[in-house]
Amino acid sequence: LPYFALPGQNSEVAQQREKAHRVYDLLKDSSCLGKQHIDDLICNNLADIVVELLMTLYEGDGGDLKRFIGELDPG
Repeated sequence: LPYFALPGQNSEVAQQREKAHRVYDLLKDSSCLGKQHIDDLICNNLADIVVELLMTLYEGDGGDLKRFIGELDPG
């Protein structure tokens, strides 16, 4: 989810944002998780999601958030 909120317009950010959209579309497909299950997960984890998004928006490039983003994260 943080990739949906990344600020900036450069090509790397645009690619990450596009990849996040593709992953979301894949997950909401009925042969995977399905939209209803994703909606339920979002509702059940809304507080954590808000914290992640706020950290992404307000923490600069030199912040600690980069330490916790890994290759296995969706996006």
